[in-house]
Amino acid sequence: MKSIKLIAAITMFIMVLAQDLNVRNVVETDLKAAAEKRGIKVYTSIETLGAMIVGKKFPADAILAKVKELNAEIKLRK
Repeated sequence: MKSIKLIAAITMFIMVLAQDLNVRNVVETDLKAAAEKRGIKVYTSIETLGAMIVGKKFPADAILAKVKELNAEIKLRK
């Protein structure tokens, strides 16, 4: 009897909160590469939202709407 391996399709949205856009891009890209090696479909904030400045006028509603549109998982880390 053959065993069947079930694989859950996971979509992840990665967003790094950093003032320096270069740092944000490098970290998001590295995290994306690591997740893709595990078979996870990944979107980064820079790819989907562009280069936005993180500050007092942080567009949280727009970001959450995009994550929902992509049907992605939300994981918050400090």
